[in-house]
Amino acid sequence: LQDAQGVLAHASLAVDRTRAAHAGEIGQLDVAFFGSPVYLAVPVALRAFQRALPETEISLTRMGKQEQINALRDGRIHIGFARFYPVEPDITVEKVADERLFAAIPQDLALASGSEVTMADVATLPLVLFPSGDRPSFADAVLAAFAEMAITPPVHSTAVDTTAGLALTASGKRCSIVPESVAALRFPTLRFLPIADCPIRAQIACAYSSERKAPILEHFLNCLHSISLDPGKFATQRDTDSVFEIEKKGI
Repeated sequence: LQDAQGVLAHASLAVDRTRAAHAGEIGQLDVAFFGSPVYLAVPVALRAFQRALPETEISLTRMGKQEQINALRDGRIHIGFARFYPVEPDITVEKVADERLFAAIPQDLALASGSEVTMADVATLPLVLFPSGDRPSFADAVLAAFAEMAITPPVHSTAVDTTAGLALTASGKRCSIVPESVAALRFPTLRFLPIADCPIRAQIACAYSSERKAPILEHFLNCLHSISLDPGKFATQRDTDSVFEIEKKGI
């Protein structure tokens, strides 16, 4: 009798797990990212999803934007995060956050001593842009912001990514412009100051196939829509350790 009860229990568990798999409540969510969204939007969204559905697994891969689009079409990933996705008829792109822009300045420079800077202030130092590939990119948006204000900054170089850009900025009398989520990080010898008159904000977007919507992706999108990814909603200390507090709405 006990053996029979054990068989029935295992069978019931198998049925439950099969139902959960079909419903997207277990299984693996495949996520890609490109650039600085990985500093805040991606981990916050994945953390909320994992808390909501703890039996799911998550894979996270760095991919350029065009590579993400190809992977979405092939079904190799469920969703991607980046900025400035190209328009594609079969790919849905959603804005998930808007970020203010900050100036990253070596802390031993006079410009770093205030509480904020202007675009004209930033243009007094050689500018380090990033990233260097996958255009249009954040680098293009920064240059467009200067052009909108009729300012031509001296460009020192274009680094391959955020980390390289900050390292290059910290190494000398240079400046870079970063999204708010990057400014929430602690980076040796740099101060991050808000740009008072910056005419743009940096959008973070997610992209997924308009035709392929696996149940696990539907769960993730529901979770994503129920939380705030606005960096202004997070408690941060820009000159000490960063503290992230997730603001949840019904999770």
